[in-house]
Amino acid sequence: EHHHTSHQFLYALSGKGKATLDGKTYDFERNSGMMIVPFSNHSIVSDSRLTVLVLAFDEAALDADVRGQLLQAEFQRSRMIRLNPIGDNELRRLLRKMLFEQSHADPFRRVALQIYLQQLLLVIVRNKLSSAVPNANSLRAEKLKHYIDTHYYEIGNAENMASKLGVSARHIHNIFKEAWGMTPLQYLTE
Repeated sequence: EHHHTSHQFLYALSGKGKATLDGKTYDFERNSGMMIVPFSNHSIVSDSRLTVLVLAFDEAALDADVRGQLLQAEFQRSRMIRLNPIGDNELRRLLRKMLFEQSHADPFRRVALQIYLQQLLLVIVRNKLSSAVPNANSLRAEKLKHYIDTHYYEIGNAENMASKLGVSARHIHNIFKEAWGMTPLQYLTE
């Protein structure tokens, strides 16, 4: 693990791997990213091909309102980001624009990069808000997490947890992993 003195956004373009962020390990694959605040320990490992785009930036490059309303309010700590398909497409489009601007030296390059960075942060925040609307599976995952937190000493296996929710063990495995980035048993053992 290592850390940096600037903000970073790491985005998995293709492949699969594992990301460790402040001591917790997550699946890291396409449609996922990590927003890393300065001095936050992190690492990425992969046994196969994993292509990661790293966008490092200084918060001083942001407009004061964006710094206060987006960066400081929404990204006080490092976190994993799972994007919905619309957010993923928008984010990829912005990243392509940023790469283009970096490769062309014109008088508006710095301004364009600043605007695209601010749009990127807004896409991430809006993705978080849209995924905050609960669906049945996210409610089940939250209920299961609460059950694990309050009954950890009496949980024997995944089937026991599944019976409490009235669904299959495979289903709780999938919905919990989608919501929290790990299986219920991995969460229980941590």
